[in-house]
Amino acid sequence: MREWLIQHRRLLAIVFVLIGLFTFSWSLFAAKVGQALQDYLVESYSQEVNGRVQVGTVDLSLYGWAQIKDVSLYSKQGDLLARVPIVKLQYNWSDLLKTNFGISHIETITAEGAEIWVQEEKSHWNWENFIKEDQSKENKFQGKLQIVSAKIYGKVLLMSKTLDEASGTIDFHAYPNLGISFKGKIGQASMNIDGDWNNGQFALISIKGKDINLPEFRDAIPPIQGISLEGGKATTLTMTTERDLKGVVKWQTEGEFSGLKITGKRNITDGQGRFSGNQDGIKLEKMSFTISDQRASGEGTLTWPKGVVSIDAVLSVPDLDPGAFMSGLAVQRPITCQVKVIGPLSEPAISGSFSIPQATFSSMPIDRIIGNFQYTGTHMLLKDVYGSVYQGTVVAEGEVQTSDESYELDASGQELDSSRLTDKDVQGPLSFSGHVSGKGEAAVTQGTFLIRDGKAYGIPFITMTGHFVRRGAVTEISNIAMETIGGTIYPEQLSKEVLERLNPLERATLNKEDIKNEAEKRLEDSIKKEEKKLLPDIFR
Repeated sequence: MREWLIQHRRLLAIVFVLIGLFTFSWSLFAAKVGQALQDYLVESYSQEVNGRVQVGTVDLSLYGWAQIKDVSLYSKQGDLLARVPIVKLQYNWSDLLKTNFGISHIETITAEGAEIWVQEEKSHWNWENFIKEDQSKENKFQGKLQIVSAKIYGKVLLMSKTLDEASGTIDFHAYPNLGISFKGKIGQASMNIDGDWNNGQFALISIKGKDINLPEFRDAIPPIQGISLEGGKATTLTMTTERDLKGVVKWQTEGEFSGLKITGKRNITDGQGRFSGNQDGIKLEKMSFTISDQRASGEGTLTWPKGVVSIDAVLSVPDLDPGAFMSGLAVQRPITCQVKVIGPLSEPAISGSFSIPQATFSSMPIDRIIGNFQYTGTHMLLKDVYGSVYQGTVVAEGEVQTSDESYELDASGQELDSSRLTDKDVQGPLSFSGHVSGKGEAAVTQGTFLIRDGKAYGIPFITMTGHFVRRGAVTEISNIAMETIGGTIYPEQLSKEVLERLNPLERATLNKEDIKNEAEKRLEDSIKKEEKKLLPDIFR
């Protein structure tokens, strides 16, 4: 090696001299061209935009790159549009030698570490008409703007978001139509942005993302009093935003969500499903969620005319526990409930139908219950509620207060087995009409009853009427009147002994008139003999 260096020391000396001369010449050339380019950028580019361009130092590379530091762009109104630490301009060497610095001679622009502000207010974009439209073809950039590791601060409609780690290109080949392609992150969500832009006159932008944290986008819809979006992700999202030639902005979106959590009067957790919509509203499909520990599913729409969010949804609750909403009601599940929710989301009107296989209400077993309801948040109206009780049917309607779970119900029944309602010797199909008031097991039911073609202590009767009061499992009877073939009997005035003496009339082989006369005679004698003793309540 040493011998080779000795033999070629002259050649090496010449090479070093040439390198030195080239370096010196390049320094002079780069300084001269760089200063010329800097002056041109400040003077010429500022004339080609409706705003202001501010640049720092300019350096040239051997590869035809002009590196500009500290570039800032301002709108005509003086608002900051972009701040870029490093901008690289790719020229042909021939254009550099000829000092052809015009924007049309640039092949590629690369912006590194930029901060870019994109805002839409009152149907206008802050970047609109930044580049003058009266440029000649020779003064137009027709290459690509490459963005590397940028932050894009966006404000569109109600949303203000930052796209971090943004990289992509803006294609000026068909200017004023611009082709846009970006990728980056909003929070931890990956986003891809593609589309076309016509200097603010027309825009069609497509946004795709995944694993988007929904609470970060709660400002996309108007606020809802008493309701807060606390969790959930859009596992997939596709959104297309379009601005027409009249400046009207429209958008469409679709995707899937999971883990939805909403707090309010009734908390919603573990929501999932699909969504699609536009600027007028969102449609929810294949939706399921948990509310008050009850699993529900269904579909519906959310709209916000005049800034008020409204809902129109149909839900199914296949295994409802009414005890979660109303005390004193023990239910055999599963219960199927179909619900219609409509109106302002903060206070919607809720109505629907339900089906219950079996329930215990006020100590009475009720089978095969069906009915309709309306729920307003403060009370629940029950209508056309039917059930089977003691081989008969009952019908009820009324109101349940959600604040204390108390209720006021009107109820009636037909063909009930009276022997099941009391432990006394009373038989026959019973009908009743009454009112239920109270809460849970403390509720009181009172009204009137009618029993046809029955028996009481062996005495057959045509009808028995009276009043009743039921508290829990205890029923009190009063004002009893029994119409028999022998006349009307008031059992409250008679003793058990008298009733037993009247009992043989059932087996007497007398005609109707004889039976009536005999019953009246025996009744009169018994009353005198017993000195009108009061009969203990036979139903107590």
